[in-house]
Amino acid sequence: MSFRLRFAAALLILLIAPYSTADQPNSGFIEANISSDTVWDENAQYAGVVTVTSGHTLRIINSTIAVDFGATGGALTVIIEEGAALNVENSTLDGSTGGASISLFPGLVGRLTFDLGAAGQAGTLTIKAPPGENLTDLQTSWVGADESENLSGESYAITIPSNLSDDTDLLIEHTNTSYGTVSRQIVSTNLQRGTSDTNTSADALRSGGHFTVPMPTVFSIIAIGDVSIENSSLVAMDLRIHGDTDISSTTLRASTPVHVYDQGSFTMTEGAITGCKEYSTSYAAEVVHHGSETTSNVSTDHASVTVDDLCKRSLRVLDTQVLSTGLPKTRVLLNGISPLEETYTLLANSEGTVSLDRGSGYRSIIEWIGPTGAHWQERATFNASWSNEWGTYSIEGDLGTNISQMIVIPVPEPKVTEITTSAVSANTNSPVAVTITVSNEGAAAGSFAIKCTVNGVDAQIDPRQPHITLQANESKDVAVTWRSPEEGNATLDCQIVEPSEGMPVGQSLTASRSSSAAVSFTLNQEALDDTNPTIIIIVLFIALIAVVIAGVLIRKGEPKVLIQQGSGTSSDEKKSDAPPLITVQTKSDDNKAASSIADSDSNDKEYEDEHKLYTPGGVEDLSD
Repeated sequence: MSFRLRFAAALLILLIAPYSTADQPNSGFIEANISSDTVWDENAQYAGVVTVTSGHTLRIINSTIAVDFGATGGALTVIIEEGAALNVENSTLDGSTGGASISLFPGLVGRLTFDLGAAGQAGTLTIKAPPGENLTDLQTSWVGADESENLSGESYAITIPSNLSDDTDLLIEHTNTSYGTVSRQIVSTNLQRGTSDTNTSADALRSGGHFTVPMPTVFSIIAIGDVSIENSSLVAMDLRIHGDTDISSTTLRASTPVHVYDQGSFTMTEGAITGCKEYSTSYAAEVVHHGSETTSNVSTDHASVTVDDLCKRSLRVLDTQVLSTGLPKTRVLLNGISPLEETYTLLANSEGTVSLDRGSGYRSIIEWIGPTGAHWQERATFNASWSNEWGTYSIEGDLGTNISQMIVIPVPEPKVTEITTSAVSANTNSPVAVTITVSNEGAAAGSFAIKCTVNGVDAQIDPRQPHITLQANESKDVAVTWRSPEEGNATLDCQIVEPSEGMPVGQSLTASRSSSAAVSFTLNQEALDDTNPTIIIIVLFIALIAVVIAGVLIRKGEPKVLIQQGSGTSSDEKKSDAPPLITVQTKSDDNKAASSIADSDSNDKEYEDEHKLYTPGGVEDLSD
C-alpha cells in the first residue's frame, strides 16, 4: 500500500472514530458508565445501574429493555448526567413484572380481597407461583383471624377460617429483607369453599382492583441531561426530570407520576398517559410539579384517561415535609407514613426543625383513588417530645400532608421579674436579705434553677443556686441572703438557668433576667474598734511567742563569755571580794590566748581608769 493510501485510511479512521458506538451489554446485572456514544438495538433484561456520562448519548432503537427480576431482587436505574442524552425510538421500556403475575418485593405487604361466601363452611385458598419458582418468604394472614401461615413450594393451600364470610382481605407479606433477596410472584389463586371452586389469574386480581397495596417502580430514569422519546411505550416507569425532556407519540402506561423538578422542562405531544391498573391500583400516571411555574416548564397535549380499566388521575405525592417545633433537639415519632404505614423516629436540629425525606415511589404517595372508586388517604400521626432539666413536654396529633407544618408543644416561659433587697446599704460580708420573684408565663409547669451574678461574677448568695417549681401562669418569691466581700455599690443580677438542650426559639436568657437596686457596701470601722478582747489576747499571745522565738534565735548567734573567780596566794588568806576575772573568747579566737581585762594582786585587784583607782574599799582620786 502506498503512503498516500495509508494516510487516507488513517485520516478516515480519525474522522469516524467520534461516531463509533460501544457494544450493548448482555442481559443480567450491570454497573456500566457509558463513556462513548452507544446504541442498544437488541431486546434485553437488566438489573443494576447504567450511567450515561457527560458529552455522550445512549440510543435505544427498535427493541424492548425490561427489568431482570432474577438479579438482586430486580431493579434498574438509568442516570443521564448533565451534558449527556438519552434517545428512545420505536422501543419499549418495561418496568412491570409481566402481565402474568403479581410481584411482592422484600419487606412489602400486599392485600388481596376474596368473596368467601357464607360463613360456617370449610375451605381453602390455593396460591400459585410461576412454573419453576416458589413462594418461600411469603407469610399470609386473614383479616379477622389471629393465625398466620408461612408459604412454601410452587403452590400452597391456605385454610379459610369457618367464621369468615363475604369480602375478606388476605394480607401477604414478603418477610425476608436481607440484601440480595429476590421478589416473589403470584400467577393465580384457586378458591374452594362449599360449592364454590373459582380460579382467578393475577391479571384478573389486578384488573378487579383487589390488589390494593402499591408496589415500587423498579425501572427509574433520572434525567439531569436531555431525554427524547418518540413512538415508544414506557411501562411501569419512574421518570424524574431535572433537564429537558421531550416525549412525542408515546404512551406512558402504569407508571408513577412524571416528576418535574426546578429547572426541568417536560413536553409531551400526542400519545397518552394512562393509569396503573395492570401494575397496581395505587399508581396513576400523571405529571407532578416539584418547582414553581417560573422554574419548571410542563406542556402536555395527550389523550385523556378514558379507558375503563385504567386508574383515575388522582394520585398525590409528597417528597419532603418540613416540621417546625421551635424546640432544639425535639424527638419526633411519626406513624402511618405512606400506604405501608411506616414508622420514623427523627431528631430536630438546634432550630427545632425536622425534615422528613419520603424519597420516591410508594413512600411518597399520600393519596390515591383506585379504578373501582376505592379511596386511600394517608392518616399519619406524630408524637413530639422535648425533655430537659425543666421537665418533659409532649404533644400528639395528625401529621397532615402540607409541605411545611408547625408543631406547637406547650412549654414553660420562666423569667425573673423582680429582685428586692432588705437594705440599700450594708457592711461588707454582712448578710443582706433578698427576695427574687420568678414567674412562668408559659402553658406548662416546670422546675427552674436561678443563677445570680455581680458584674458577671458568681454572687455570694445562699443557697448558691436556688430552685423553684412553677405551674403555668404562676409566680413565686424565692428568699436568699447576699454578701459582698468588696466595698462600693453592687447590683445583683439573676436569671433562669438555660436547659442543656438550649432555649426554645423565641425565648432568650436576656428576657428572663432582672436586676436589683444598687446596694452600697462599706467597711465596718466600729466593728474593728470594738474588736472582741478574746481576739486581742490571742493576738498578744502570738506576739509574745514570736518574741521568745526571736530571742532564742539571737542568742544562738552571740559570742561566748567565760567568767573566772580571782585566786589568792595562800589558803588562809581572806577571800577576795574583787570582781572576777572576765575573759572574752569568740569562736574565731578559740586558738588564741585569753585576754585579761583586769589585773589581780593579792586580795586586792585594782581597776585603773585614767584618773581613778577602784578598790574594794572605795574609790581614790588620783588626780592629785
